[in-house]
Amino acid sequence: MRKFCFVIIQWFAITLFSGIAIFAQRKPINIHHIKDETVIRSIDSIPSIKILYSFDDRYYLILLNTTPRKEYFAVLDSLGQITYSKIINCADFLKSRENRQLNAMLKEAGPIYSLKRYNNLVNYNCEHIISSFGTMSHFAVLCPDGNIYAEYTLPAITTPLPIDQNLLMYLFRRLCNEIHDYSEISID
Repeated sequence: MRKFCFVIIQWFAITLFSGIAIFAQRKPINIHHIKDETVIRSIDSIPSIKILYSFDDRYYLILLNTTPRKEYFAVLDSLGQITYSKIINCADFLKSRENRQLNAMLKEAGPIYSLKRYNNLVNYNCEHIISSFGTMSHFAVLCPDGNIYAEYTLPAITTPLPIDQNLLMYLFRRLCNEIHDYSEISID
């Protein structure tokens, strides 16, 4: 009995620390798709590639492949309804020094709208993860027809990184900045 309990505890620890996403990708993946569609439908009918990044299925940042580039920030409630949203014109966004640094980071990431750069995500699974922690994040690349080309749902801090480091850091910092600005608005 002791050995059995030890094996169960050991399995739980290994599963918890090396693959939290195993649990996150079973049932909630449909929730991600439903909430992704809610956000996407609300913003853009232009057929273009979109990059979606979210925390906890609540805060969303979407990069739109438009000229000039635009981003969309949305907040969903627990029922999946949009409670706050805004479109960010990146030309206005580049006025501050921090945002210019973020934009430089995004440029270092290379051609972010090229679908072939996400081919490795098509077969990405929990076996690739060495360590992970933090709030759950969801990343998706959507084709011009609206179908998901590649995606992952993992804790925000994951090793090895499933996508380009510069792109991930840009998305992470931009989303955190927007959440901060939103929390200041919602307090007032």
